Amino acid sequence: MEKQPMTGSRPTNPRRKTRSKIQVFKEVYLPFIILAVALLLIVGIVVTIVNLSKDPGDPSDDTPSVQLQQEAEALLTQAQQLALSYDYDGALALLSSFSGELEQFPKIEEAINLYTSTKQGMVAWRSDQVPILSFHVLVEDLMAALADPTYGQNGTNQYNRNFVTTEEFSIILQRLYDNGYVLVNLDDFYITGYSNSKECEIFFEKKLMLPNGKKPIILTETHCNYYSYMVDKDKNGIPDQDGAGFASKLCWDNGFYNERMTADGSLVKGAFDLVPLLENFISLHPDFSYRGARAILAFSGLDGIFGYRINSDSLSAETVETEKREATLLLNKLQAAGYTMACYTYRNTDYSVKSADEIKEDIQLWQQEIAPIVGQTNIFVFAQEADIGTNYKNNEKFDVLYEGGFRFFLSSSPFLSRVVDDAYVRHNRLSATASSLQHHSEWFSSILDTTTLLNPMRGNIPK
Repeated sequence: MEKQPMTGSRPTNPRRKTRSKIQVFKEVYLPFIILAVALLLIVGIVVTIVNLSKDPGDPSDDTPSVQLQQEAEALLTQAQQLALSYDYDGALALLSSFSGELEQFPKIEEAINLYTSTKQGMVAWRSDQVPILSFHVLVEDLMAALADPTYGQNGTNQYNRNFVTTEEFSIILQRLYDNGYVLVNLDDFYITGYSNSKECEIFFEKKLMLPNGKKPIILTETHCNYYSYMVDKDKNGIPDQDGAGFASKLCWDNGFYNERMTADGSLVKGAFDLVPLLENFISLHPDFSYRGARAILAFSGLDGIFGYRINSDSLSAETVETEKREATLLLNKLQAAGYTMACYTYRNTDYSVKSADEIKEDIQLWQQEIAPIVGQTNIFVFAQEADIGTNYKNNEKFDVLYEGGFRFFLSSSPFLSRVVDDAYVRHNRLSATASSLQHHSEWFSSILDTTTLLNPMRGNIPK
């Protein structure tokens, strides 16, 4: 009898069911892929959070932040401006304030090394080594000056003899710069301190430090009045069409400029005298000025200041008051720019032939009419190439000037000379006129070459 298989028993040698590739992928690989992607997402999120929370100045970050880069660029620019004016201490102090790591900013390290090296090689200068080059107001239109019936070539020829043109002055500035000269101020060489033994303030001389190859010089301009006889002979307050070629006014409007009346009656603006020309030159050559130094501007008390008729008898009282207000604003701008004001006597007077009483009366007029506009000044420039003697001790004329507040005295001489007394400082200045430049070129030989300087239109320049 044939045996039947038991119910529910597994058949012998069953046939296995084959799994598809998709099933294998889902069962074996997909869980690992999902896990890997999840891990990558988690890592990315963590990195992002860390970067967002990181301090921009964190030194662990090898890439400088935008803020540090901007700070470095700003400091380098400011330090360069200070270094161009020879303030290396200020430049180094500024760079040392950088908040980042110097290793990441090699330009800052290079600047620090350069300024440190330059400072270590600086040369000391004494005040008796400094020439003072002095000009009268400048002529813009030489042809008009030479044609003037009174002071031109057919008259006294004084415009040809005593005045330098704007073009000639610009050439002088360039030659000074090329020769390594740097514009400085008188007070860069002097300080005052209290003397216990003398029981008063006295002067002490100090040395000025400049990089090797640079030399100090001081510039002055006299007759900064723009006299009516040059530009407004009828004194009606309006420049003449037949003026002598000088600027009629110095003005300021986001910068200094001159006004001048041309022969066709046009009132034009430009750089027609020392101040705008010097400002333009320094803007191109900032290293021509030591720590913002400018020129000394000397005024007499006659006929206004820079074309402003502050004491005119020909204009209405209301107009004169307006002139005073405008002149005061201009002088404030000049002083803020670094210019120093000086007294040139009130009447453009030769003090060598005046008594102490006459000088006192002249100075009192200056104090009453000019000082309120230009401010108190301690610099006195002698007019008419004069002086009050070789010795100021026991000198009544000096006593008058000293009581008037003057401490620096500038005489006229081609030779370098200075006296530093307890109570005052005395310097010579070299007058640069067309005559001296033409006939006494040896006076300037140590400063600049005067050849091919003067305009040949001048012809014969009187001595």
